[in-house]
Amino acid sequence: MKIKLQQRKLANGKTSLLLSYYRGNKKHYEFLKLYLVPERTKLDKQLNKNTYQLAEKVQAQRIVELQNKTFGYKTESNFKRNFMKYFDDQVEQRYESGSNYSMWRSTQKHLMTFTKGYLTMDMLTQEWMKKFRTYLESCLSPNSSNSYFNVLKHGIHNAVDDGYLLNDSATRVKATPVEDSNRVYLTIAEIRILAKSECKDDRLKKAFLFSCLSGLRISDIQRVQWNNLAQNSDGNYEITLTMKKTGRPITIPINDDAVGLLGDIQKGSERIFSGIKYSANLNNILCQWVLINGIQKHITWHNARHTYACLLIASGTDIYTVSKLLGHKDIKTTQIYAKVMDETKREAVSQLPSIS
Repeated sequence: MKIKLQQRKLANGKTSLLLSYYRGNKKHYEFLKLYLVPERTKLDKQLNKNTYQLAEKVQAQRIVELQNKTFGYKTESNFKRNFMKYFDDQVEQRYESGSNYSMWRSTQKHLMTFTKGYLTMDMLTQEWMKKFRTYLESCLSPNSSNSYFNVLKHGIHNAVDDGYLLNDSATRVKATPVEDSNRVYLTIAEIRILAKSECKDDRLKKAFLFSCLSGLRISDIQRVQWNNLAQNSDGNYEITLTMKKTGRPITIPINDDAVGLLGDIQKGSERIFSGIKYSANLNNILCQWVLINGIQKHITWHNARHTYACLLIASGTDIYTVSKLLGHKDIKTTQIYAKVMDETKREAVSQLPSIS
């Protein structure tokens, strides 16, 4: 088993140093929390040299442990290891990869609150899991409680794979059942009203409407660059990018109305919607813009994504295609929107005038 010192470029310009190795057929990583900075000055070069030497010392230490057969093997002390420290490393790995980091980070915060920072591997029993589930249910919605609890179960599975737990019996405790959430969305008539009206922030208006017509989350709207936009073989535009929330690559066809919101098409790595920052103030402006136009709905940015999904289903798009356009991993997530549209249809029929 070789232990390699590797580098991984981060979005912030820094370079993360990590160790990689195989145990069995599975590749493992140890993120060293050591970073190289862009070398703009002599001081930067010296700093990077010192950092890299420190990483090499850690690598050498791991190689010695391997030679002594103490690295990567189960030991009694592993079961007393602080799971919080292990979970912190898992969160760090998510930060490096960008895969579902916000969900893991939120789970980390709740774990810290509940455990006060101390939780050994052998404490992860079914009884403990039930207590943690009760804690989540006391301060979160059922859907958030479900999500964070399942993230913890994922972390426990990883601990079993890495040899710190003998089994994952604790994960047999089921998470809080998910409730169908109220998916508020805009109709095509309401979108037309907003498109013709003025907004306090014109950049916000264009970005929000573009989200309604593309399904992009605010996190991706903030990041999307001109070089993510290209014409396909049919001459139609599409956006290709890796979604920040899930780390999944996606290609989304863009219709003429959405393209029209972009103005003059450019090239390069400049952001298409520069200056858009998600905040409470942004949502306040959005709500005021919607309400002043007579639309009596509580609209936040994420409702743009709901709108995109519901418009697709209302137009007759099959659920599988909608799932692919939204970048959902599980089609069950997409089926929520189909239920919303079914409810809308039932409400419409119930409001037909009586003939008696």
